[in-house]
Amino acid sequence: MVIAVDATSAAANNVTSVSSVTWSHTCATGATMLVVGCTLIRTTGDITGVTYNGVSLTRAVTTGFISAQSSQLWYLVNPSSGANNIVVSYTDALTFEPKNGAISFTGTETSFGGATNTANGGSGSISTSITTNTGNSYIVDVVGSGNTDIGSPGGSQTQIWLNNNGSASQ
Repeated sequence: MVIAVDATSAAANNVTSVSSVTWSHTCATGATMLVVGCTLIRTTGDITGVTYNGVSLTRAVTTGFISAQSSQLWYLVNPSSGANNIVVSYTDALTFEPKNGAISFTGTETSFGGATNTANGGSGSISTSITTNTGNSYIVDVVGSGNTDIGSPGGSQTQIWLNNNGSASQ
């Protein structure tokens, strides 16, 4: 199979005091994987769930909280086609700046056997390494920071979205 990016989307993230964020993402017929990246900035709240077209996504990985910030990746195999809402729900309506975006793919395996890794840091450069389980793999990551400059993607990385309104996510 050949993996290809189907579509990308990002939420209108300049919000505070919300218990959920909703935005539309369009998956083509034949999309095999939807990945949603979420960051919580300046909060101790958490994400209680993510849905696409009312179907719950599975949390793949979370960084936990460092300096009141957390990043998470959620996924859904074989998402329904068409323009449907993604809803990210939070523990309560805390005042914070959630950053969310999505990417869907065609040609992926539909059994999640993905490798995961996380890295946290309070300041300075943060890096981590990951080894894919199979060849011809994509790595999807999310970076959240309370700083407005999170640097640029390196090497063979491609930035899908950037929301920078006092804090950043990619």
